[in-house]
Formats: sequence, C-alpha cells, structure tokens
Amino acid sequence: MPARKLVALMAAVLGILVLDLASPALGQTNTTFSTPPPAASASQPPASGASDEQALADIRAAAARTADDRVLAALAAKATAIEARARLQAAQADRQTAAVGAALKSSRVRRGSIAARRALNVRQAAARSQAATSGALAGEAGDVFNAIAQARRNEFGTRALRRFASPLAPEFWSTLADSAGGDVDRLAAVAGGAERTALAAPEPKGVISLALGFFVALAVLIPGRRFLTGRVRDQAGVSTFGLSAERLWIAVVGFALPSLAAMAARSGAAWGGLLSPQADALAGAGVVAVAWAAAILALGRALATGPTVEHRLIAISDTEAARVRVWLWAAAAVTGFGFLATRLIYLVGASVAADVAAHSLLSLAYAAVAAAILFGLRAGREEGDDHAAGRGLISLILAVASLATLIAIASGYATLAAVISGQVFWLSLLAAVTYLLLRFVDDSIGTHFGEAGRARRALMSLFRLSPSVVGQIGVLAAAGLQLLIIVGALNLALTPYGQSGDLLLAHLDRLGQPVQIGSVRISLTAVATGVGCLAIGVTLARFLRNWVVRRYLPVTSWDAGVRNSVSTGVGYLGVGVALVAALGAMGLGFQQIALVASALSVGIGFGLQQVVQNFVAGLILLIERPVKVDDWVNVDGCEGEIRRIRVRATEIRTLDRTTVIIPNSDFITKVVQNRSTGSPRGRLQLQFAIADPADLRRACELIERTAASQEQVLKTPAPAVFIDSLSAEGAVNLTCRLYAAEPRNGDAVRSRLFQAVLDACAEAKLAVRGQTAAT
Repeated sequence: MPARKLVALMAAVLGILVLDLASPALGQTNTTFSTPPPAASASQPPASGASDEQALADIRAAAARTADDRVLAALAAKATAIEARARLQAAQADRQTAAVGAALKSSRVRRGSIAARRALNVRQAAARSQAATSGALAGEAGDVFNAIAQARRNEFGTRALRRFASPLAPEFWSTLADSAGGDVDRLAAVAGGAERTALAAPEPKGVISLALGFFVALAVLIPGRRFLTGRVRDQAGVSTFGLSAERLWIAVVGFALPSLAAMAARSGAAWGGLLSPQADALAGAGVVAVAWAAAILALGRALATGPTVEHRLIAISDTEAARVRVWLWAAAAVTGFGFLATRLIYLVGASVAADVAAHSLLSLAYAAVAAAILFGLRAGREEGDDHAAGRGLISLILAVASLATLIAIASGYATLAAVISGQVFWLSLLAAVTYLLLRFVDDSIGTHFGEAGRARRALMSLFRLSPSVVGQIGVLAAAGLQLLIIVGALNLALTPYGQSGDLLLAHLDRLGQPVQIGSVRISLTAVATGVGCLAIGVTLARFLRNWVVRRYLPVTSWDAGVRNSVSTGVGYLGVGVALVAALGAMGLGFQQIALVASALSVGIGFGLQQVVQNFVAGLILLIERPVKVDDWVNVDGCEGEIRRIRVRATEIRTLDRTTVIIPNSDFITKVVQNRSTGSPRGRLQLQFAIADPADLRRACELIERTAASQEQVLKTPAPAVFIDSLSAEGAVNLTCRLYAAEPRNGDAVRSRLFQAVLDACAEAKLAVRGQTAAT
C-alpha cells in the first residue's frame, strides 16, 4: 500500500475515533430503537442481474403490503443477500478491470497483435459495464433494505410495552449468539466501505482538511474558552444579576464551544472526502453526543460545580460539588456512549437481539449511575441540611426509576426500561435548564426594575410613571417570561416520548374503559382525570394567590382592604375555574352541571341557607367594601378591629385581644358602626372636681393647656372645659371634652391625660379629685 494511502486511511480512522471519544458524551433525548435484521452471508450462490432486479421489485412490493415484523425481517434478509451478491460481482468486475488494464500496459501486449489488444479492450469494457451494473444493483438493494429497516424501526419504536426474552433466560443469549455472525458481517461491510472511501480520498486534500479541522477544534476549545469565560468574569461583578448572567454565559459557552469543535473536526474529515456515508452518519452522532455531554457538564458547572460557592446557583460545599462533578461525568459517559452504540446498531443494521442487548446494557448502566447518586445523597446528609427536602425528592425519583428499570429489564421489557432510564436524565437536564433560566429572568428583571435599575429610570422619565406602577410592570414582566419558559419546558418534556409515549398512553387508556352498571357508565379514566385536574387547578390557584400576595400586592399603593379583596377574589376565581375544568374533564357538559346544580339547590333550600347567605354576603363585602381589613367596627355591640374577611365569616379582634367570629350576613342585615371611615376620631370626656371655687379659672386653663399639649389629642376641635355642676360640699365639678386621633387608642390617651393633669395640678398646688366617662 502506498505511504500516502496509509496516511489517509489512518487519518480517517483517527478522525472517527476522536469524534466518538474526545469529549464526554451525553444521552439521547428520544429513545427510538432500531432493529434491522441480521445480514445475510455473502457466500450464497450468485444470481443473474435480471433475476435480482425482479426479486428486488417483488421485495419492495411485498414490503409495502405488510406490517408483520417477521415478514419484513425475511424480506430484509433477501434484500441483504442480493446486495451482498451484487457487491461481490462488482468487486470481481473491478478486479478484472484492473487486471485487464495492467495487461494492456505490459510490454508484451504492446508488442503483440492489434487483435489481441482489441480483445483485451472489449473485456475491459465488459468488466466496467458489469461493475457499474452490479454497483447500481447493490445500491438499489441497499435502498430497499434501508426502507424495510426504517419500517421495522418505526414499528418497533412504537411498541414500548413489547416483551422480549429476558437477559436472565438462556433463550436471550442463544438468540444473541445465533445473530452474532450476521451482525459481524454487516459491521465488516460498513468498515470496509469506510476504508475504501478513505483510500479513495484525494491525497493532499484529505490530510490537509483533516489537520485543519482538528486545528480549528483545538483553537475553539482551549484559547476560545479561556477568552470568552475570562471576559464575562471581568465584567460580571458581584451583584445578583452579574452572577446570574455569568452562570448563564458559562453554561452557553460550555455547551457551544465543544459542539463547534466537534463540528469542525467532522467537517474537516468530510471536506477531505475521508468519510463514507455510514462513517459520516456516525461522526454526526458523535457531534450530537459531544453537544449533549457539553450541555450536561456546563449546566452542572453553572448550578453546582463552579469554582467557588458564589459561582454556584445551588449553594453547596466544595466536597458536595466534587461529588456532583463525578456523577455528572458518569451520567455523561454512560448516555453518550449509549447513544453512539445505538446509532452504530442503526447504521450497521444489526439484529433485534443485538439491539435489545445494547439497550438492556445501557439501562443497567443508567441504573448503576442512579444508585451511585442515591448512595452519595445519603452519605452527604447532615443535621439541619437546608436542601433536605430536595435531596429526599431526588432520592425518591431515582429509587423508583431504578427499581422500575431493573424490573423491566428482568421481565424482558427492554424498550420500556430504556424509555424510563433515558427520560430520567433528559428530564433532569431539562429541569436544570429551566431553573437556570427562571433564576436569570428573576434576577434580571429585579435588577433593571429595582430602585437603581435602568428600566425603572427610563419608564419613570419617559412616561412619568410612579414607582409603584413601574414595580408592578416589572413583576408582571418577570411572571410572563417565566410562564413562557415553564410552558416551553413542559412541551419539551412531553416531546421525547414520541410515538412510544403515544402508544403507552393508548395502552393505559384501555385499562380505563367505561364500566356499565345498569344504565350508568362509570369511566375510571374520566374520574381520575377530573380529580387530577381539580388537584392541579387548586394547587395552581393557591400558587397564583400566594404570588399575588407576595410579589404583586407589595409593589402596589393599595391599602390593606383592597389587597385582601384582590387576594381573596383571585383565590375564589382560581378554585372556581379549577372546578369547572375538572367537571369538563370528567365529561360533564353544561346540561349535566345544571342538573347537579338543581339537585344541590334542594339541599341548599333545606339545610344550607345560612351557609349560602354568608357566602354571598362575603362576596358583597369584598366587592362593595363597606368594611375592610384594619377597620374599627361595632357590630351589634361587639367592637373591635377587622383582621380577616373569609368566605363565610369575618374575624374581629377586640380590645382584650380576643378573636370574635361574626357571620358575614350580620354585616349586611344589621347596623354596623365603622369608626375608621370618614374622619375617624375618638371623643373623650374627663371629669374633675375642684375643691376651692377660687381656683376655678386657673384650673380650667391648666386642664385645657395640659390636654392640648398631648400628641394624640386633636387640635381641632380644641379641648374644652365646662362646669358640669356644684356639689353640696362647695366643690365645682368640671368636664373636659376632647377628641383623639384614633378611637381604638382612647384608653391610652385617657390614661396619659389623667396623669398629665394630676402632675400639673400638683405642681400648681391645686386640690383636684375626679372620675372619667367616655363616649
């Protein structure tokens, strides 16, 4: 073999290996399994081209008429045999062409007769024609086989609950051993095609393109990464938004640069003509594996494995970060090499037994990684751990998924095991992306709409908006963006199941077929769906109400009463919508709902009148707001401060700090005195007795001056002292009338006034005795 040919072949093989092994690979997002049939042996007796063409036409027509996997497998085996014979004939014709060409170049033939050279030329032309015909036939047979294999893969991929032989049974291993020969033949054919393509590549162009591709890949990975990550760290700062932006940038760079490097290496090999179609497809799978691996490791670095605690979105110690880093590399390696293995099985056209074995082994590797994570979470548990709830949830999910995977493999459900194990890692990756984006949006909006934010200043200067309105715009903008992120994540979470998920849901749906009991049809699926919708709806309603209370209402300028009305109304509306959605999910239309409502109205008329009356009264209180939270009211002799307005009753806290529950209907049907509306103030009367009438004028001025000096006493109307009566002992009874700013503080104001008046009278040496009354 010429030296340059050998160099080209080694470069092509090295390019494929580097694309497969250079970066940690990550698992696939869609578990669709390929199950092509075993390759037929090429040692079968050759057939004529015409008969093989007719056989291919018959095979194509038969494959279009059937969906039986066994029939398709037999047809694919026949197509493979025809392809093998055609390639053998093409190879023989190529060798004959080369031999005739070498003979024509020999000196003996050149010195021979013209008739001999003419005969050799005819033989060479016939050999070339035979090679072209056999090559075209082989290509057509390959197309027929690929079409049948794709049909079998589609049929196989949709059967998530299809059962095969268990790895614990001898049948599994015997079937795998029987099909190993054909699988090796197909692998050898693919490797031979890759070798021939690499040897036929242009000699200087192939090596130069491959070297250039690897040079670009290394330049992107090493100096490119350092430059981009260094720039963002220099500009991020220590603010919340800066750290969040740095984490997001690190994740994007960590995903994009390895992916671009893998693409550059593959492009260099492809531009040089070193890759056969199968090798190019395998190299493309390597690019995908590198991209997913880079995504997992980059997200792990942004969330939990950053260099310092400040650079980690989840604040964990360095020891835990090192442990998480090992888990991420293990998961990336397992899923990446698993993806490459399944793609190789697809390209080679391996048997169903090999496909089942590969996915069983991949699922076991997933289960092993999950078990390692479980043991790590248990070992890292400490007293007072802030992440105890998260650890428990992750442990529960991994334990259930691992157990289900092992049971599925042992039972022979290899497809279901691969779906379960693969989706655990895919959903974990999706959750990490979603959490990172949610935190970035929250930090970004909070910073730009904060007190010193640019968006806040721009909106206030351009549109003359108040700070409260700008705060509300920021909160609503953050909520809208986060809602879009969550909806997109849910859509992606449901997408990877594909046809397998649809079939699984259809199979489960058969278990919930309606049950006929007399004239009544009860569907367990509909009931379960309705209960699930109600639970989810109520949970979302509570989440929305809590968000309104914690995030939206604090940035408004509304008083406590309006905030209570809004929060309560949002809760009622959410529960009502959830109830209607649940009834609709159960299959109840408006007619059925009206029938249920009419039946309930009978019970309401007999036993629930007061409950409904109080409920309606509560809605009236929330809408009309004659009284609101923090108002000081007097209802039928019960006086106190409103603390909460519920759906049935209102809580009032009295002066002795006790809580009184008053039905809402009392606020509508009875006289209610609201001391907090209008110009609320408390009227106080203080009565004194002056022993010596000669001190009357001086005592009145002293009492008025002392009362007016108190901070809680209103200046308008001003305090006034009046002569109430004369006692038999000669004393003069005085009454001081004044108004306090807050009626609920009357006792405190009265006490301080008495103390101040007594001190002033003692200092002025006035003999005073008194008693109080208040209105």
